[in-house]
Amino acid sequence: MPTRRMVFGTRGWYPSQRARCEAMIAEFDHDRPRAGKLPVPIVAAIVPHAGWAFSGRTAWAAIAALPEADVVVLFGNDHRGRARRPAVTANGSWETPLGGLEVDAEFARKLVDAQVAVADERAHEEEHSVELQMPLVARRFPGARVVPLLVPHTDDAKRLGEAAARIAGECGRRVVAIGTTDLTHYGDNYGFTPAGDGPGALPWMKRNDASIIDLMRRLAVDEVYAEVEANGNACGAGPIVATLAYAKARGSAGGVAVHYTTSADEAPDREGPFLAVGYVGMLF
Repeated sequence: MPTRRMVFGTRGWYPSQRARCEAMIAEFDHDRPRAGKLPVPIVAAIVPHAGWAFSGRTAWAAIAALPEADVVVLFGNDHRGRARRPAVTANGSWETPLGGLEVDAEFARKLVDAQVAVADERAHEEEHSVELQMPLVARRFPGARVVPLLVPHTDDAKRLGEAAARIAGECGRRVVAIGTTDLTHYGDNYGFTPAGDGPGALPWMKRNDASIIDLMRRLAVDEVYAEVEANGNACGAGPIVATLAYAKARGSAGGVAVHYTTSADEAPDREGPFLAVGYVGMLF
């Protein structure tokens, strides 16, 4: 049975040693914001996928609040544009510093049979969006099985989310979904400086992020792609669409942002021209 081995833990995205991973998550948990009114029931989350030093506590704020689950469906981003259709790791296991996570082969097969995803064991090679969630999932859901999906920015994303929700409702097990996206990538390095690089850049960026967060909050599935294309405020439009479609099909009435930050807030002493990325943790 193939094993997806941890490839990013040694590159600074998160610690590669179990003790350091556990200590970092413990810090996130200690600082975790306790949001007020949360959705009932909670069926899904959207989390960022930057290095844990920047966005780990935001991701954990949402993942830690998810209900107990036997299956975790992960809608990951396709940063390199290698996928024409959603792709799923259909069998095997995923190694993390906190233990292995078995792929739910039955759930994956049903997605393939429904023709909303193709089986591709190499789908997540050199792709970090799902990779970064796996130790957090292992910590929150020990013993759960995972369904790792790569979701491109295509119309298939909505169908994928709806099909995953249908399978989740029929399988007789506790299922949650986690989608991954970062928000506005601002700065010369990203070729995106509509408000310059002075003191007005960060407030502008946060307003730009607020627009896509509002769409997510309202489960406005069909407005996501146009918003992102117009304002450049998410790098995971496909996973957003899949997650919102999933949540809506599972009966969610809307989302709640449990934590928002930017890399400029997390590392305020950075020198040089303004450069930042936005992060949000949401529950549905």
